[in-house]
Amino acid sequence: MISDEDFLRLFNAAMALAKPVGKPTINAEEIDVRFENLDVDSLDLLIIGMYLCDAFSVPEAVGKEMKPETVREMKDFLVNNTPMTSFDVEAALMVVV
Repeated sequence: MISDEDFLRLFNAAMALAKPVGKPTINAEEIDVRFENLDVDSLDLLIIGMYLCDAFSVPEAVGKEMKPETVREMKDFLVNNTPMTSFDVEAALMVVV
């Protein structure tokens, strides 16, 4: 549905929006990176999750169950819970950005 590379692009775009102004963003360069290594706190993760749940059309109630520790775990959760059968990364980037 979505490659690891494309998910990283989408995740990094959402993370850039989630971080407070003036707080540096560390881009995820590999899919198995832990959020703590990206300096992503619980509020950042909540906001990133909201953006990505919206992009994947995952209902809010389902999204609240997401408890990932890595970017891959977030991707797997979203892919497994989306009602979509195909995914347009460029369109999703426009929604997120």
